[in-house]
Amino acid sequence: MAFMLVLLLIIVFYKLFISRDLLHPFLYFLIPWVLVLGTSVLDLYAISGQISSLAVEIVCVGLFAFIIGVSILPKTIGQTLSKHFHLTNPTQLRTGLLKVIIIFSAAFNLYMAFLTMQYIGSGISYAFVRDLIYSYSDSGATYFQSTFALNLYNLFDVPFTYIVMPLIIINLFKPILPRYLKYLAILSVAAYVFASGGRLIILFAAFQVVAILGYYKQSIPWRKYILAFVVGGVLLILVGVTTLYRAKQETIGSAAVNPAYAYFNIVMPILSRWTQDVSVSGVQGHGLAFFNGFMQLLDLVLNKIGYALTHYESIATMLTMPQNNWLQIYPGKWYNAFSSLFYDFYVDFRIPGVVMGSFIFGLLSKFLYLLVKFSAHERFLLPYLILVEVMAGSFMRWQLGTYTFLSAFLVAFFVIKGIKKQSFGEEIGQ
Repeated sequence: MAFMLVLLLIIVFYKLFISRDLLHPFLYFLIPWVLVLGTSVLDLYAISGQISSLAVEIVCVGLFAFIIGVSILPKTIGQTLSKHFHLTNPTQLRTGLLKVIIIFSAAFNLYMAFLTMQYIGSGISYAFVRDLIYSYSDSGATYFQSTFALNLYNLFDVPFTYIVMPLIIINLFKPILPRYLKYLAILSVAAYVFASGGRLIILFAAFQVVAILGYYKQSIPWRKYILAFVVGGVLLILVGVTTLYRAKQETIGSAAVNPAYAYFNIVMPILSRWTQDVSVSGVQGHGLAFFNGFMQLLDLVLNKIGYALTHYESIATMLTMPQNNWLQIYPGKWYNAFSSLFYDFYVDFRIPGVVMGSFIFGLLSKFLYLLVKFSAHERFLLPYLILVEVMAGSFMRWQLGTYTFLSAFLVAFFVIKGIKKQSFGEEIGQ
């Protein structure tokens, strides 16, 4: 594990300070894993006994496969595609789709903010409200009082909100939104963060600011760089404030653990625990975990008409075990969910699944990076910023294995379109 940590540090250092490529996928995938491995090697709270050799093997193999997947795809592919698809053509927003995304997310997130204020006003703690949203409560209480509202939240609001956030970031550097949509977009994300207590979208936005700096490079005036640092600082402060207000009451004898440290330190113990269960179960997803984002929607639709995908649902249960079950990592401190993307890949085909899934994800990340880097417009920028979210969140779970991120990623391709060049006859009015 220490050797892999050194390798990651070398790669990150090279990309940041030698090649100075702030857009490169290595930064967004590897930096979180530097923190995961770094906190595990430091082991400030003596959790090494909870980390299995299998988990260490899975992480090292997965990281190495991702690095190979990124490295093996040459940059000439991006140059060739740019010429073949005429990616230097101008672009324009699909304003109709854009209005639907921003207006719907703003309206629904304001509705959620109102619900949250009602719950807090009735004496429910902010931390418990968040538990209701993510179905962590054992009391049977629910955040939404109707299945219809819950479906709107899962199917549309969350994916749309994760598209709106990078649109705000892009608009900071190149105004693309009309003023009223810009303010609605900011209101939408602010309401979502307050209503859900979500730190994830803020953390991702900080990474997206860095990616935007890498995209525009020389065309950004100094005042924009200053703005970027200010925005990044504000986002990090918001992460801290949100963490403080959604913290649960401590139990007697609880360990004093730095929450930022724990954010990354819990990954290896959680991965260790649940991969052991997967190994004993004998269950294999055979690709269903990798494509779980599609399967979640398909299963929902089929259930509505009375048909159950029995085999898939057994795999889905395995995939949600880290989310639905809490583990005591430190004395009096319980955590869930952070099993990493490698857990999903392991469910599919064990160690070969980790290799295949990580390698394919590396190829996808490099391919889209090349399209963004060698195109002269923003057509692929928004999808890449969604992919930045997926890469930065890789230490949590396989984000493209959720309907939320998969749908946000796919819809992002349609928000900005290229304009075909006119033929010579059209240009002269014939």
